[in-house]
Amino acid sequence: MLWRYLDKKSMFINRLTKRVLILLVCLVCSWPVYCAEKVILISPSDSPNDARGEYAFTLLQKALNASQLNQNYQVELSQPINEARAYKQLTQGRSLHVMWAAYRAHWQQQLNQINKPILKGLLGQRVFLINQQEQVRFNQINHLHQLKALNLGTGHIWSITPILKRHGFNLVTSSSYDGLFAMLSKQRFDYFPRGINEVIAEYRYRKPQYPNLTIEKTILLQLDLPVYFYVTPSKPQLAVDITRGLDTLEHTGQFDRLFNQYFAHLDQALNLSTRKVFKVAQ
Repeated sequence: MLWRYLDKKSMFINRLTKRVLILLVCLVCSWPVYCAEKVILISPSDSPNDARGEYAFTLLQKALNASQLNQNYQVELSQPINEARAYKQLTQGRSLHVMWAAYRAHWQQQLNQINKPILKGLLGQRVFLINQQEQVRFNQINHLHQLKALNLGTGHIWSITPILKRHGFNLVTSSSYDGLFAMLSKQRFDYFPRGINEVIAEYRYRKPQYPNLTIEKTILLQLDLPVYFYVTPSKPQLAVDITRGLDTLEHTGQFDRLFNQYFAHLDQALNLSTRKVFKVAQ
């Protein structure tokens, strides 16, 4: 009886030991998930209908994955927030950590700018959202001064706005990203310049709400508008890791592959090679 008892006890201990080992293996394998540092990427606007952040989100996560040495990161997108509030919170670094935005000289004084343009100039390549009946008028524009004579819609604090103002464009501004589409529909201005990286998705999403909306077919407005990641000064190591990760992605070709995955179709989709090109010097 004693031997049977000892055998049963031994079998129980062996089973328990195996279960403990399995549990330990699971914990070790999942440790990076539980220990990952959360990185909050700021949404591109205060609109819940703005999907422009997908590329930046994917690129940032890939860069941080590629840079991992002693730290794991998990990127999350913030709730919609306007740019002024986002900038203020980013300087504090309490709950928001990274923002992707067009270059602003004064931001370099308060934030860590990652000096690698993530859109390779696409945001500065502008086509227009217009009302359908206006296409005939745009067909007749052959010089930049003709374009400047029309009214242009833009964001009140967007980085492109002071550039356009300095070059003599007639601006109608709004603090609301969503509001600009409504204003265009109501003919408060004549055209709404959009980066070629964003215009197709915006058009498809807004077309059901604004049936008269269309993408202008003949003009490409070019200006220098690089886009960077900006990192809160409260996380200097995060800025170092993003830089290292982007360098790795570039060296391995992953940067170009991701970029082409999102944007290689734009030339054909927007007929860029056949458009009249108007360049705005910096």
